[in-house]
Amino acid sequence: MSLEETEEYNLFLASIKSPATMRAYSLNFKKYVNFIGQNDIFFHKDAGLIEQKIIDFIINMKEQEGLLYKNIKNYLARVLRFYKVNRISLNSYIINTFLPEETRGKKDRAYTHEEISKLLEFAEDPRMKVVILLMATSGMRVGALPDLRLRNLEKRNDVYKITVYELTNDEYNTFCTPECAKAIDSYKEFRKRYGEELRENTFLIREQFNIRDKLMAANHENKKIKASTLMKRIIDISERAGIRTRNISPFMRHDVAVDHGFRKFFTSQLVEADLKTELRWLLEGHKLKGNDSHYVRVSEKRLQQEYEKAIDNLTIDPSNRLKRKMETLTIEKSKLESLESRVNGLLTEKESFKNDLETFMKRLREEIFPVPDFPDEERYRTLLSNQGWPNDMESFFKMLLLIVNKKYPDQMKLNPNSDTLKIFFQENG
Repeated sequence: MSLEETEEYNLFLASIKSPATMRAYSLNFKKYVNFIGQNDIFFHKDAGLIEQKIIDFIINMKEQEGLLYKNIKNYLARVLRFYKVNRISLNSYIINTFLPEETRGKKDRAYTHEEISKLLEFAEDPRMKVVILLMATSGMRVGALPDLRLRNLEKRNDVYKITVYELTNDEYNTFCTPECAKAIDSYKEFRKRYGEELRENTFLIREQFNIRDKLMAANHENKKIKASTLMKRIIDISERAGIRTRNISPFMRHDVAVDHGFRKFFTSQLVEADLKTELRWLLEGHKLKGNDSHYVRVSEKRLQQEYEKAIDNLTIDPSNRLKRKMETLTIEKSKLESLESRVNGLLTEKESFKNDLETFMKRLREEIFPVPDFPDEERYRTLLSNQGWPNDMESFFKMLLLIVNKKYPDQMKLNPNSDTLKIFFQENG
């Protein structure tokens, strides 16, 4: 009986929720099975003997294969889970004492703008250009791409709002740059040209098809691509672009992680653009800390406004970055010109008001009673307070207008241009 046919192995797989995690656990556990031999998995449920076999497995990986702590720990976690699910209690403390010393492995970094640009240059099809730009400018994990459907994308001006992990507890919203949105639109048009009818449930990233096979190209029930396939394609592109060297050992670490390097790029650029920390967490798909996760609800509009601060940093093509800077400068220039026009208008209105007020006061001085020359508000206040008049200019003008209207209802034909005086006349007419 093969391993896949055993009840214990299928119970182990059934305990894993995510299909991607199930595949990873299965591959890692088979390494242990190959080491001990399939017929000896349970050793008649002798816990001590099972523990010794696991310890031998650890020592072999440590001394013969030269694996580091994190690699061995991953394999061990799968093995211990298998026995735990099958109700066999093991002394994990004794087993863990045989792990190698936990050391800091090779420090990886984010992709640079230049490296991502080179990946795009060596990506031969529009599909992989979309994959690379999506991961770099939206921060999505490679495992989230296969499940992305067209209904999960909503065009907002020149960017897309993207719903990631739809209808799961991990669902969140993020955005992509105009550069990425343009690549997505181009990819969709490419597929439509070869006869595919795009629907809301259509996968954004579909399996590769032969453009000469019209039936395959137009297949509406196209299959979902695997995340592992995308990973292999990215590795191939990065090797051809000279960004990554081919490994002799599968456990050899690189400066830049294949998929996580994009996510590190995304996070780094958000920090460089000085995004608010809590909003950055949401764009990365993380939960807010403490009670904030229960009470804080950020609107999509606010989240987009914050994301747009980082668009220049996340834009890969230098010409696109320059174009955005030129557009920003044009907008800023327009705003400055508008502000200058408003200031000039206010200055003109102020001068017009002053002239109208001088004419008004001259008329009052000649026809009602002499008052001090305009403008000297302090002298007015002193004069008015001594004579029991209102001590603020607005009340004073209102009172004067009432006097003028009563004394000269026909002769006073003032029609000043100032909005302030118009209001006085309207209120006291």
